[in-house]
Amino acid sequence: MKANVHHSQVTRCEHGGFKTVSPNVQKLCNILNVKHAKLPKARIDEETLRARFDALLVEIPASAAVFERLFDVLETAPHREPRRRKAQA
Repeated sequence: MKANVHHSQVTRCEHGGFKTVSPNVQKLCNILNVKHAKLPKARIDEETLRARFDALLVEIPASAAVFERLFDVLETAPHREPRRRKAQA
């Protein structure tokens, strides 16, 4: 089997007979392209994130205002370290 998971574990997964999301369950879900709330989210690469952002701006032009507000909030969040100012000449 592609996932290298014992058939008994596959059967338990098929019948919902697992209590935790083990690495084997994660492997099976990844191979089968199954999404589940208990599965850890894969980190998205920057290129994919930019492509999604650009697509939203094109598909939903009003989203630009929402992103602008989001950026304002993120840039002023207290957990963020202040930007270093360039030395004035």
